[in-house]
Amino acid sequence: MRKGNQGTARCKVLATALVGVLASPLAGYAQQTVKVCNQGTVGCQDVGAASPFPVTGTVVGTPSKGTGAYTALTIGATSAQALAAGQASIFLDLVNESATATVACALGATAVLNGAGSITLPPLWHRSWEGTFVPTDAVNCIASAGSTPATIGVK
Repeated sequence: MRKGNQGTARCKVLATALVGVLASPLAGYAQQTVKVCNQGTVGCQDVGAASPFPVTGTVVGTPSKGTGAYTALTIGATSAQALAAGQASIFLDLVNESATATVACALGATAVLNGAGSITLPPLWHRSWEGTFVPTDAVNCIASAGSTPATIGVK
C-alpha cells in the first residue's frame, strides 16, 4: 500500500513526459487556417482544426504572383465568343457588371439564358475558377439585354 501522494506525483511526471514526447514532432508548426467565403452570404468561415471542417494534411503550393488580364466586354442578346480557347491556365473570372441584366456563359458551347449547360450570372455576380481546375474551353456568353457590360479575367 502506498503512503501519501507518491502515486499522484509519478502520474504527473509520466503525463508531463508524455505531453513532451507528443508535442515535440509538432514544435515549430503553425496552425493552418483557411477561409471559406460564399458569394451571397455575409462573412466567411474559418476552416481549421477548431472548426467543424478541419483541414488535415499538408497545404502544398504557392499562390501565383503577377498580373492577369481583365478585359471589359459588351455582351449581346445572342450567344457570341467572349474568350478564345486556351487563354486561361491559372484563373478564369467571369463578371456580370450590369445591375439589371442577366448574363449566361457556356464553356465550349452555345450560351443559353437560364439553360442547362450554361452558367447563369445574375446582376452584379461573378463566377471564378482557380487552383487545380481552370477551364480552357472557349467561353461564349449571352445577355438578357443587348449591350450588357461584363468583365472577363484570365491568367
